[in-house]
Amino acid sequence: METLLNLAEKLYLFSIHPEKGGIISDAYQQRDYVLAGAVIFSLLETEKIALEEKKVRIKSTTGLDPLQQVAIQRMSRFSNPVSVSRWVNRLSWSGKNFRSIIKVSLKEKRLIGIEHKQFLFFKWDKVFLTNRIKVTGMIADIESKISTAAKTPEEIHLESLLNTSGLLKRMFPDREKRKNIKAKLKQSETGNVVAKAVADAIRVSKAAAVNSSQF
Repeated sequence: METLLNLAEKLYLFSIHPEKGGIISDAYQQRDYVLAGAVIFSLLETEKIALEEKKVRIKSTTGLDPLQQVAIQRMSRFSNPVSVSRWVNRLSWSGKNFRSIIKVSLKEKRLIGIEHKQFLFFKWDKVFLTNRIKVTGMIADIESKISTAAKTPEEIHLESLLNTSGLLKRMFPDREKRKNIKAKLKQSETGNVVAKAVADAIRVSKAAAVNSSQF
């Protein structure tokens, strides 16, 4: 029986170093923005929220999965619709909660293991893949569908987030292949309000990090 994974879980799996474990450095800074975008996409696809003039309106608060519950709980605090870009930023603050939920789910599905680490007073979890063959197959499936027109909404959403995710080098190590795939992925970003909001948030975050390092 095939293990079902949501968009956020897939992106999290791709961010784990295939040999060493842990989150790859290229994805570390933007991961919470990408997960926020993935959760917003899932809310749209399940019709829990709607976009009206690029602003988010809650349609339903029932039948939510754990990731959606975190997002809707935050969204419900605001009586007026808020723009997608602001929600990408605000939900990125819930990144730790999202990651905790995802790790529990992926461990239950026997796709990752978790090592509890400690150095002096510092404690952290190191994740590692327990089914590398499945993850490799998932990446191959994405590659095979990039040039095709027949895609599910989730596949389109996944592609739209990959360019800004910092995951392409890990997923497609071959430089020429990665260059061609990156060009094709840009088509999925066109007109995609959520993907653009994620890309903009990451761009601003990186610029802020560069500016702060200069002081």
